[in-house]
Amino acid sequence: MSGTDALMWRVGRNPLTRMNLVDIWLLDTVPEWERLLDCFHYAIRKAPRLAHRVVEPLFDAGPPAWAPDPGFRITNHLSRIALPAPGDLRQILDYAERAAAEELNPARPPWDAVLIEGHESDKAALVIRWHHSLADGIGSAWLFEQLTSPTRETEQRTARHAGVEPLSESRRVPATPLAAAAELPVKMGVSMVSAAYDTYRNASWAFTQMKKMPTLSAQDMAQVPRRMTRLLKNFYTVPGPSFPSFPRASSPSPHFEVIRVDSDALSNAARVAHAGTAAVYLAAFADAYRDYSRDNRRPTNTITVNVPVNLRRPGNNDSGNFFGLTPLKVSLDGTTVVQRIQSIHKQLMETRTSYFDDYVPILATAGSWVPGIWVDAIAPYAGGMTDAVISVVNGVRRPSFLAGAQWVSSICFAPRGTSPCNATMVYHLDHWSIALHLDPAVFTDGALFRDLLEEKMGEIMQLAGAET
Repeated sequence: MSGTDALMWRVGRNPLTRMNLVDIWLLDTVPEWERLLDCFHYAIRKAPRLAHRVVEPLFDAGPPAWAPDPGFRITNHLSRIALPAPGDLRQILDYAERAAAEELNPARPPWDAVLIEGHESDKAALVIRWHHSLADGIGSAWLFEQLTSPTRETEQRTARHAGVEPLSESRRVPATPLAAAAELPVKMGVSMVSAAYDTYRNASWAFTQMKKMPTLSAQDMAQVPRRMTRLLKNFYTVPGPSFPSFPRASSPSPHFEVIRVDSDALSNAARVAHAGTAAVYLAAFADAYRDYSRDNRRPTNTITVNVPVNLRRPGNNDSGNFFGLTPLKVSLDGTTVVQRIQSIHKQLMETRTSYFDDYVPILATAGSWVPGIWVDAIAPYAGGMTDAVISVVNGVRRPSFLAGAQWVSSICFAPRGTSPCNATMVYHLDHWSIALHLDPAVFTDGALFRDLLEEKMGEIMQLAGAET
């Protein structure tokens, strides 16, 4: 397991920092169940990682590993239910919230999927839940793209057994609270010894990796202090009230909201502002956050966000995590919305070229050797310096079908970690879906924040239309 994958696995064991992603596929009709089973068998054959479980090292010291699940059965991961009337999207979101809060069975491959029938009477939805250690947004897009076909009539490639034979079940029996308490002193002692040894080994590894790195020119070396200063400045030099604007995330329960945005209107707004769609989206989010803060008597003129950045090399669609984080601060004082969009766009362009965008995988690789018991204790307090995590995912751009049903929209709720909000915008055919994963202890009125964001997106697009 890579360092970043291991970090996601370890951090996700704490209920406050659950690392489950939930993807909702809205379908225009109910797919054929037998064909759907074949789709999943084929996907597992193309992506064997879906049949692998996580194996922890002795005493949680060192990175976990992936290993085939000897008891793998597709029926342990795929099921179906029916919605009661009225079968609306809110009911699907409520179900997805419960799924996101629950821990995936650690003795099995960390994913599952539920076909929900009865959406708007004759439609359906597929809710796919997977652990972030399995894949990031781009990796999961490739993994689950194996389920689809280009036309409604296309027969899926039959692979019912997919080379994975259903063997006997394999479960890990959890320790009782008393047994866990008795093991704790021994576990901590062994972990401390392991940590000391691993510190030495990591230093040796880091030295070896440095020797493998390409030689930096004098100009590159001169840029390092400036880039590191900018990275730290984005985190710590934030004008206005101390961040974050709201209290720290404190609830393990998620609250989901969703907004649909026309892709042509968003692209036009970006063109008029001479910026990217991500900058337009982020500016609207910042305005909505400011108004919500004001309405809740916590006025703020600055917000801090983390923006995940893709670090994959071209053609790399593997499972796993290949991303860094770009920290940004957005000032809401004394600027027009177009100026704010342009300022955000400039920050995004500058930081995405930074040598330090990949500090997440670098730190995660070293951190994967930190004993798991320490990670469990630190996780709820780490990364709590931002108001939100903002993601943009370029999704499906051609019609896709799942066992006879057309995939008409995609809504992806990413984990918020210790930030009070994760807002993920995903493209699908002719529109964007903004999935808001909110901490209900912070956003006590999630529907109000959704309405504010929808209003701000509309205002920006109307402004763009007036300037066209």
